[in-house]
Amino acid sequence: MTTTRRPLAIVTGGARGIGLATAQALASSGFHVVVVDAPGASSMPYPLSTEPDLARIRDQHIQPEPCDVRKASHLTRLVARLIRTLGPVHVAVACAGVLAGSTSSLELDNEQAQEIFDVDYWGVVHLAAATMPSLRTTRGSFIAITSAAGLRGLPQLGHYCAAKHAVHGFLAALAREELPVGVHINIVAPGSTDTAILQATADVYHLASPADFLAQQLDPILNTPADVASVVAFLANNPTSGINAATISVDRGFQG
Repeated sequence: MTTTRRPLAIVTGGARGIGLATAQALASSGFHVVVVDAPGASSMPYPLSTEPDLARIRDQHIQPEPCDVRKASHLTRLVARLIRTLGPVHVAVACAGVLAGSTSSLELDNEQAQEIFDVDYWGVVHLAAATMPSLRTTRGSFIAITSAAGLRGLPQLGHYCAAKHAVHGFLAALAREELPVGVHINIVAPGSTDTAILQATADVYHLASPADFLAQQLDPILNTPADVASVVAFLANNPTSGINAATISVDRGFQG
């Protein structure tokens, strides 16, 4: 008896939040999902995922792999190993992200500002570089999770906004380059979603609760990570659709 190998999907930042929900949605729809995350030291003002977070998500179709997206050579070697053992990449989802803010965007600690760009921007670039040769062979999908902050300026979060805007510009260019060979490149831009990053954002603004952000939305409900993941899964499962070089907002009518 032979078993059919599942197509490979790689999700960065997948130990919790939107990344984890995305991994679960892709696994449920038929992918073998490798979750990449890097528990460890950080300059961020809130705790990031931990080794137990990463380890506990393993199941039959979800495989955790510790790797720091800031280190291009490490990510490239990991992707090469995964392709050798699991087959070509059909879907790559760049979800790793961090956030820090300050009273003025001019005052953010330099180490925090650098980490934001290293993870939120360069992490996307590094994943694209590592997976694109394989995605060309499968005519697959590259999807980045950014933020409503990638489409506007949010006070006190200048570096976070800048990193997300940079992803939008980079992928707009890359989508035009890769379309002729059949790779679909899209962005999903969530609004207020019930995650650790939203709590960190509320802390920047000294809000009592992330629920205080609901006043800025037409639909006064926080996204769940699964709400965002369902959009990613749709894109991943419909790579021949007419959606390409698109930004899909999942923000419940964010007006901020």
